[in-house]
Amino acid sequence: MAQISHRENLVEAAVRCLYTKGYAGTSARDIAGEAGASLASIGYHFGSKDALLATALLRSFGAWVERIGEITVAAESASAPERAATALAAARESFEAQEPLLVAFVEAMAQARHSDELRAQMATLYREGREAVAGIVRAGLGERAGTLRTDPRVIASLVIALVDGLALQWLLDSGDTPGGAELASVLADAIDARA
Repeated sequence: MAQISHRENLVEAAVRCLYTKGYAGTSARDIAGEAGASLASIGYHFGSKDALLATALLRSFGAWVERIGEITVAAESASAPERAATALAAARESFEAQEPLLVAFVEAMAQARHSDELRAQMATLYREGREAVAGIVRAGLGERAGTLRTDPRVIASLVIALVDGLALQWLLDSGDTPGGAELASVLADAIDARA
């Protein structure tokens, strides 16, 4: 088994800290301690704690989007509306497991207003998220992807906005936020009404 690099060890430690302490509650000392590394190694490998935490957020969200994508394209015989409904339901139903990550994301967004570096890194998170979700859209449509009238990245932006908004509602009042099955049904009805 290959030994992980110091850089990779720092990213994994930062991910663990995001889940246990959040973005705002994680210090460079926390990450260094979790990684068994020196404080200087954060600056050496990433330039700043915020850059490291942004990398950890990107990795965590990438893994989450990948899991939702796998669920979405798993049912090969599903129609495009069914796949869209499946993706939305899977995202919504994963909020509880992803709660620490969602909270860390909200904390990072609040801090981004005060840091050009963090704002740029969060913009990268969204840019890469759009590409990943656009890939799910293309995979979900298969051969029909070429017939889209809209760029899949625009569809991805809409999907991300929907999931982000639902996540915020869920963080504030999980009991009053529609569940995955209900959201999937509404989305399927809206798509059918358009057809």
